[in-house]
Amino acid sequence: MEIHNSYIFIKSKKDQEEFYSQEESFYYFLKNSKTELLSDTSAFSFIYKCTFKKNPNKSPYYYFNSKNEIKNVTKIVIKCLLLNDRKHDTSYDDYIWYYKKSCGEISKKYFEIKKRFMEEIRIQTECSQKTFKCFNRNVPVVLYSNIFENSSSFFKMMNDNYAIKIMLHEYENKTHVKNKSWLHYFQSCFTNQNNRKIENQKEKEKENNNEKQKENNDTKINYYFGIIAMEYIPSNYKIYYDLIKPIIIDEIKAKPEYNHIYKYDSLTLSEKSIRLRWLYNIARYDIFRLAIDTGYTQGDYHTDNLFVDEELQRTIIIDFGKASKIYNKDGVLSLPIKDNIINLQTILERIFYTTFNDDKKCDEFIWLKNIDEYDYDIILFLHEMRES
Repeated sequence: MEIHNSYIFIKSKKDQEEFYSQEESFYYFLKNSKTELLSDTSAFSFIYKCTFKKNPNKSPYYYFNSKNEIKNVTKIVIKCLLLNDRKHDTSYDDYIWYYKKSCGEISKKYFEIKKRFMEEIRIQTECSQKTFKCFNRNVPVVLYSNIFENSSSFFKMMNDNYAIKIMLHEYENKTHVKNKSWLHYFQSCFTNQNNRKIENQKEKEKENNNEKQKENNDTKINYYFGIIAMEYIPSNYKIYYDLIKPIIIDEIKAKPEYNHIYKYDSLTLSEKSIRLRWLYNIARYDIFRLAIDTGYTQGDYHTDNLFVDEELQRTIIIDFGKASKIYNKDGVLSLPIKDNIINLQTILERIFYTTFNDDKKCDEFIWLKNIDEYDYDIILFLHEMRES
């Protein structure tokens, strides 16, 4: 048995001892799947869900569930985005592209930095391996990733793996305006890079000589197509935003005596809803476990990046584009788990301040570190339950 990328297993070839490669497994799965657009709300990417159409036994992937039963993987997620190799200190606002949604609305996306995307894949793969070994499956497994670096490799991929072509064109056709689709725009980045249109209102206001310098610099930037395939999050996990919003808006702030409460103040809000308090702490515990199990913070804990199963009392964390190592020179994260729990408040604050400089600009994330004794008791209970 061979393990590929953190404990989703790749089946062996029929009547042979060898295994499919990651690439072979991915394209076989995609070729035999129904593909649908799952989300285009990200600032950078499109997310697709692929559902295996054949007999589940023929899926190239399998895993062991919590009951130690062998289960076939029948759904995966694919993230697609556009990249370039500009420097890290350049503004995202300088590298924007536009596309037309199926509803007719014009929307914009940002080009991600190639090195940052590569680092995202590395960190997510490392975190999924480490959290699995610690019996905390709170990071989706990376099954396959690739960056297509030039037009020849991109179009070869499109021609050799027609499933990718079908997937991309499926969304393109839904836009009803072919030359406004993101695939068409991406192809133009490869075939006509020097004439591409990168919109930026601020650049228009600069002097002509600065504009010319910008254009000269742009000609040196290369563009890429990146994909990352991951395990699909089970349907029993709900997006955190969809769970807490109705509690805060419909149950708490809808009452006249509570309408003055700040919507990001977890301590005040939690006093009004036991369910909300538990949701906050289920998420806090898995963010805390990610930190002590891997040494990383995911770095972008907004409520669309957390999936919560209230019954199992577990969280799955997605999108590692802003992940980073947590400051640990004093060895707090390296302490035994019992001491980590004692230092819970310190660790939560360190996770927060590793990512954010202060409280003022990041009020949406203040809930992460704002806990009281009641919260601590809930997290301690969750920890003891998980350890047992």
